[in-house]
Amino acid sequence: MADLRRHVPPLTLTWDAEAPGERWRALDGTLVFADVSGFTALTEKLSRRGRIGAEEIVETLNRVFGPMLQIAATRGGELLKFGGDALLFLFRGPDHPEQACDAAVEMRAALREAAAVPTSVGRLSLSMSVGVHAGEIHLFLVGEPTRELLILGPGATATADTEKAAEAGQIAVSPQTAARLPTGAVKDRGDGVLLLRRRSAHTRAPGAAPLPPADDALLGSLFPHALGAYLGPAIPDPEHRLASIAFIRFSGTDAMLSGPGPDALAEALHRTVALVEEALAPEGITMLATDLDSDGGKFFLGSGIPAAFEDNEGRMLRALRRIADADAPLPLQLGVNRGHVFAAEVGIEQRGAYTGMGDTTNTAARICAKAPPGRLYAHPAVLEHARTRFAVTPAGPFPMKGKAVPLLVYDVGEELGTREEAAADTALPFLGRDAEVAAARAALTSALDGAGGVLTVVGGTGLGKSRLVAEALAAVPVDHRIVVRSEPYGAASPYRVVRDPLRALLRLERDTPEAMGQALLAAVSRVAPELLPMAPLLADVAQVEVPSTPEVDQLDPQYRPERLADTVIALVERAMPGRIALIAEESHWADAASAAMLDRVALAAAGRPWAVVAIRRPDAGGFAPSIGERVEVGPLPPEVVERLVIAATEATPLRPHEIAAVVERAEGSPLFVSEVTRVALTTGSMEALPESVGAAMATQIDALPPDSRRILRYCAVLGRSFRLTVLREVLTADGLALHPSDVAGLAGFLEPDGPGRMRFRNSLVRDAAYEGLAYKIRARMHRTAGETLERLSTDLDADAPMLALHFWRAGDVERTWTYARRAGEDARRAYANVDAAELYERALDVSRRVPGVTDADRAELWATLGELRELAGVLD
Repeated sequence: MADLRRHVPPLTLTWDAEAPGERWRALDGTLVFADVSGFTALTEKLSRRGRIGAEEIVETLNRVFGPMLQIAATRGGELLKFGGDALLFLFRGPDHPEQACDAAVEMRAALREAAAVPTSVGRLSLSMSVGVHAGEIHLFLVGEPTRELLILGPGATATADTEKAAEAGQIAVSPQTAARLPTGAVKDRGDGVLLLRRRSAHTRAPGAAPLPPADDALLGSLFPHALGAYLGPAIPDPEHRLASIAFIRFSGTDAMLSGPGPDALAEALHRTVALVEEALAPEGITMLATDLDSDGGKFFLGSGIPAAFEDNEGRMLRALRRIADADAPLPLQLGVNRGHVFAAEVGIEQRGAYTGMGDTTNTAARICAKAPPGRLYAHPAVLEHARTRFAVTPAGPFPMKGKAVPLLVYDVGEELGTREEAAADTALPFLGRDAEVAAARAALTSALDGAGGVLTVVGGTGLGKSRLVAEALAAVPVDHRIVVRSEPYGAASPYRVVRDPLRALLRLERDTPEAMGQALLAAVSRVAPELLPMAPLLADVAQVEVPSTPEVDQLDPQYRPERLADTVIALVERAMPGRIALIAEESHWADAASAAMLDRVALAAAGRPWAVVAIRRPDAGGFAPSIGERVEVGPLPPEVVERLVIAATEATPLRPHEIAAVVERAEGSPLFVSEVTRVALTTGSMEALPESVGAAMATQIDALPPDSRRILRYCAVLGRSFRLTVLREVLTADGLALHPSDVAGLAGFLEPDGPGRMRFRNSLVRDAAYEGLAYKIRARMHRTAGETLERLSTDLDADAPMLALHFWRAGDVERTWTYARRAGEDARRAYANVDAAELYERALDVSRRVPGVTDADRAELWATLGELRELAGVLD
């Protein structure tokens, strides 16, 4: 775990002990404001080198700022603010003006030494301007739920103004500071006072103080929760992120301090900070820092940093609009920009800061400075990408530092509503499948018109099988469709595939097995009362409990699966009269019992207006109809892939060689085209082009914040589909929490799967997340998942197949033996003989490592397994 104390000024850690209950303090000290220029050009050059360049940026930043932080700490200074490439230090003690000036001289020398070290893109071109002010310094610790340290008043204003008067390489001091330095130490040039020292005048230094102690409650009150959760597990990897960056400048603090006084100012600041935090929280926006400014200060905000969400731009605009519309006690100017930023944690062991740097950040600050009080100015790119529409008025164009031409921005007014997304934004055009879709549509039309029929669509991962079926079924209303989804974890769980669709058909809400059993009886009585004698068969599929009936008790076990399937068919016919399209997605993973039932439904479709569609990979197993039509989906031709790439990047066209690279590596996969172009358009770079569809998914997973990546990998361990309650408990067991923002942040990977459930959008994402886990970590996660499911389960028999799987992969042989046999017995009672045999084999696999299991126990299980295999062969 990282020590979050290094992210907050030490004086805030001791504030409550030194000034209990106070929101402000005034103390004698010296502020040093150092602004380093030249980093934007450096980060832009190094960013072109991908991850290697990102690592070098962090190394360079630490090489530059590390010695400066160490120098200040050694001379008794503490870092109060780190604004990307500007640092604010406070020096206290009996000779703080001298120590502060010596630190400024030594930091300037350290910068020159760091700049002399070449980088992979050449020598650094860095310079620093410094402002120093000694006198009374007013500090405020205000806000809720997070308290922010603000440095305000005449002392802060004098420091900011002094730094602005300094040119590159100069150290400017205020007149108050000059009065406390020895004669000859400074020179008054008329428009400012410059420090003349070329080297430090004092060899004695107080030495760096250790970090004060702080418990979690104190840190929680001083550091934004979301940012702390991101930085807490470990120092994050540096990233180039696409983000919306905003600044809010507040002013008028000097007059309030000299007039109504510090108590009134503290109350106004407290209300302002609380107002801003209240607007940011629901939108998931991070307050990255607060900073010094003349006659006030600034809030530095990020949407998309450190974590990206859907509609970062709209989130930021909505939050800023709420702040602008609020009755703020201080004048506010608001400005927002959108673009690429370099996000990293920079610092030394004692002090560090997480920030976002680059031209996007600098321009956002300058846009804010142009906005009149009470107004919100936005770069056009923010408005173009926001899903919320606002009334806007052009403002400017304004000349801005670093811009070749004046910049036009927009004055953002009231919210107008939601922007409709173009269809091209949600899916690629459907190209290159004319013959396949025509064959599928003909088969489905014939079936649904009354002849009944079966269609099998076969193809590899990412080739567009589901999209083809969706196109062929476009004219079939949703309420005439039944979708069943298989997953690899359900392959040994009897009737797992058809369980939830049957529950949905009967409108069974999740409850205890007994209560759900009563609800099943009531639903059958309402929909098809003649099937009540066969209700126990339906209960086997729905995995609920109902009393047995004489009719079911008299069934010959050999014919029970057929009667079960016939009962389900009769129920569906009564509950959904007319045309029905039953779509079995990922049917290669269907459990044996479900596959047998679906085979029976496929046979029963003849003569009914039913179309049964199996969407599967060309793998063995699962539901693989032996009748009906078959459509093979192969790789798309290169010329079609090229058209897809051009269509996907129409708004931001790729260069010809980049298009060719995507076409070559796509290997005919439309999913690859969709994912890789989305990655490229998000990052703004094609340099790290994924080598395969799986690599494209892994690239997106790698781009997640550390905790989001961890959460996604926990989800992968739980399976293609999982309960949120189980996920929360599993995360809690490993010291993590699941927040709504976490689920929102994973929206590109997960989607709702009924009440209280989520599932991966496709199996490829789940596989990529799972395969990225080291085996030791994977085993530990499976153990946690198994123990959590075991503790939460209200029906261990129903959950036994999943428990057996988790404990098997965790290496827990005793519980694997227990649950594999228990699940096998349950499958055997349900006459799912193939599934029962697979579970018994798993139990036998671990049996010799389980204490107390005898040869007689194994022999008995082998005999049962032999009977099941023989019976399964007869039934086949």
